[in-house]
Amino acid sequence: MIRPALFYFNSLALVSLISVANAATNLPRVQFNRDIRPIMSDTCFHCHGFDAKSRKAGLRLDRREDALQPTKHDLLPIVPGQPDDSEIIQRIMDVVDPMPPLEMHKQLTLEQKELFRRWVAEGGLCAADSPVSSRQKETKSDRCLYSRAPDGQKNHPSPSS
Repeated sequence: MIRPALFYFNSLALVSLISVANAATNLPRVQFNRDIRPIMSDTCFHCHGFDAKSRKAGLRLDRREDALQPTKHDLLPIVPGQPDDSEIIQRIMDVVDPMPPLEMHKQLTLEQKELFRRWVAEGGLCAADSPVSSRQKETKSDRCLYSRAPDGQKNHPSPSS
């Protein structure tokens, strides 16, 4: 009598795991402008943005081409498709020394952290990396920049960058 009950509960657990796995694969793609840029603007760009004087650890996250290059400490901020190898994922998941730092009082929620992980796993793309459908027109906000300069213009590398 115990065996059928055990089989039933094991089957139920397996069906639940399969349902969760299917739900995870049916999630919509993360869109940079809608999902990631607002979080980075609020929590990352102050220390890792366009202003070289306030930039920490030589890490620039506001331009994709910089976020894909090794830092001065030879760390890769974003490794497209490999969140576990991406320094930004390791740092936002770090419980001892998290990013953003605790003293900034701008901690990421678990949902935001998972959104970052999914985004990097999907390639860490911004709108300009994605094909524009024939019904869509590319807009200024679709350019492949992770942020904008204070005047709203495209960020250009400065001679000192």
